Amino acid sequence: MEPTQQISLPGIAGIALNDLRHYLALIDPVVYQTPMPILSGATIGQHTRHIIEFYNCLVEQYSDNNVPIISYALRRRDYLIETAPEFALSCVNVIRERLTEINPEAQCLLDCTEHGQENY
Repeated sequence: MEPTQQISLPGIAGIALNDLRHYLALIDPVVYQTPMPILSGATIGQHTRHIIEFYNCLVEQYSDNNVPIISYALRRRDYLIETAPEFALSCVNVIRERLTEINPEAQCLLDCTEHGQENY
């Protein structure tokens, strides 16, 4: 696997994506899939999937024509991310490219619907 290259996205997104890319390029798939007590029995892969899905919500639901409503509940779930660090790394690379298309000054609404109740 090739070493990860630094990305030039600003701020927290750039740092988080660089961290993801770094460990996904190095982690052993068995460790990635192993439930861990420190993660309440979850795996690194499961946590990684959730991180990636948050970013996917933004890049897939963003629209520069109006104020988008970003809804984590409507996310696309891809369980291969949980078990295949190389696939997860490719997802992060796609997110990295798509984030450059988003205006960092744009506004959006976050739909925090939980159990049928809407909160904007």
